[in-house]
Amino acid sequence: LENQNQSKLAESVALLALSLGPRSAAAHDRLAELDFRRGQRDAAIEWLKKWEKIYPTDPTPIARRALIEHARSGPREALPTWRSTAPGE
Repeated sequence: LENQNQSKLAESVALLALSLGPRSAAAHDRLAELDFRRGQRDAAIEWLKKWEKIYPTDPTPIARRALIEHARSGPREALPTWRSTAPGE
């Protein structure tokens, strides 16, 4: 859907998936991706934080958040987030 310039429809489908499965990592990931691609990095980070709250041992949302922070502010801002994905942190 997104590739056909129907990002609002893609977002609606992802929100529907989230309403049907509020703990869906895939729905959170997709919503974060859609916001990121639209340049809404803060909104993307919020979706990743919600995903992280649901699955605190999954490093994927933390790593993705670190990549967004790196793109937005550079490595200095991303490093603490990235380090939190390391085992034992």
